[in-house]
Amino acid sequence: MQVVERVIPTVVSVSTTRLARTQLSMVVPVQGQGSGVILSDSGYIVSNAHVVEGARDVEVTLHDGRTYKAVVVGESKMKDLAILKIEAESLKPIKMGDSGVLHVGQFAIAIGNPMGLGSSVTFGMVSALDRTIQSERSFLEGLIQTSAQINPGNSGGALVDLDGNLIGVPTAMIQWSQGI
Repeated sequence: MQVVERVIPTVVSVSTTRLARTQLSMVVPVQGQGSGVILSDSGYIVSNAHVVEGARDVEVTLHDGRTYKAVVVGESKMKDLAILKIEAESLKPIKMGDSGVLHVGQFAIAIGNPMGLGSSVTFGMVSALDRTIQSERSFLEGLIQTSAQINPGNSGGALVDLDGNLIGVPTAMIQWSQGI
């Protein structure tokens, strides 16, 4: 429980607005939702590239309720990662772990903001390492498979070890399977 209490303040909600064209050729705003993790006290946040893809506006809401406009300062569509930047004070960054030393069977905790409902915590283990899957956008390689439940909106959140160190970022789930 102490690990969760330490990590939750480092996980943020990411809200996006995109413009989309309807079948009637009208342009309408479309809202999106995901998660992110504070990497530094200077306002850098990691999320998924697919969370912010095509976004006209990006907002980050911290665990304490403060909301900030965010700028996408970098992204890798091949890794489905994006770096956001906010101008904020009193940020609590996550501790970085080393995914290169993970073992199958090691416990893992996933923390995110599914469907914009607020913090959600699930517990599981590392089920497999170095997975490759086909996403809607590309092949994703070198993935950590976990049995911790991942829900829509958890994308970009934290996958941590039992010491609260960031070991991964929930990116994708295979809809037709159980636990991948």
